[in-house]
Amino acid sequence: MGEGRLGVTANAEKVVVTIRENSATFPYDGEAKTAEGYEVAGISSALYKEGDFAFVGDAAHKVATGTDAGDYDMGLLPGDFENTSANFSNVAFAIEDGQLHIVPVAIDEDAVTWDARDVQKVYDGGPFPPTARAPGTSTATALLGRVQHRRRELGGRPLEGLADAFRPSGR
Repeated sequence: MGEGRLGVTANAEKVVVTIRENSATFPYDGEAKTAEGYEVAGISSALYKEGDFAFVGDAAHKVATGTDAGDYDMGLLPGDFENTSANFSNVAFAIEDGQLHIVPVAIDEDAVTWDARDVQKVYDGGPFPPTARAPGTSTATALLGRVQHRRRELGGRPLEGLADAFRPSGR
């Protein structure tokens, strides 16, 4: 009886691995938030398993980070993944985008307290430095978004454009 050799040829049928980035939603609170990681949403071949590929990309692609209200993309790329199985020669990776969503603070204009602590200034149309605070929120310098208000009067003179005088810090 002679020695034989068995040759195994890699499966050349296209296998598509669908990766879904994780998503997260948070209310704005001035603190940094993150959405991170991913899950395997599907594999087009029952023979190909999660252990047959590896993440080889930049770790920063697996994280979306933000502080201000808005949407932040994670940034995974098909090239961040690599087939590690010698049994499959035609593997593609598809990415389903996930997102970090930070929801802006809603301000009830009737609940805003205008407080000009120890500030004296003749209103000249320029920035007016009082502190605006809605219950349960931080000061206006940390609020994201536009402070909405109704016309208020001080000494009979209307304070128009007061909301425009507030600019969130870092913006």
